[in-house]
Amino acid sequence: MREKPMIHDAVVTQPSPGYLMAPFGWAAKPLIGILEAEPSLYRALFTLSRRRMHLIALALAHWPGEIDPSLARLLIGGASAVLLDAVLGRRPAGLKRALNRLPVSVLPPESYGHLIATPTGRAGGRAAFCRVTRGRTKL
Repeated sequence: MREKPMIHDAVVTQPSPGYLMAPFGWAAKPLIGILEAEPSLYRALFTLSRRRMHLIALALAHWPGEIDPSLARLLIGGASAVLLDAVLGRRPAGLKRALNRLPVSVLPPESYGHLIATPTGRAGGRAAFCRVTRGRTKL
């Protein structure tokens, strides 16, 4: 009778995002880091909406430092208004509607800046939305 091979715990570096994380694009790596630090949040990924995915990417694009566990929980499942207040310090007009109309994958980080502000510093509105999504396929 053959013995079963023993499996040893090995030091594992941060895994690269897999197929299910593909829509997150550039935001997948920081999101994986957040999930590794707070494993209880993994379950929420299976019920994440496209709007929430873009809200997470918007927050990651604007957050200057490390994400602590309380912000991680807010990022994944907290109220949108509270997350926007924490990250941006405001709730840009029309953002909820714009997030519902974005493509099925995350935009480049700079596009989230264009989405929430125009060169004059006001909320972006329809013109910013058109500029951000120009040339992108929406489903």
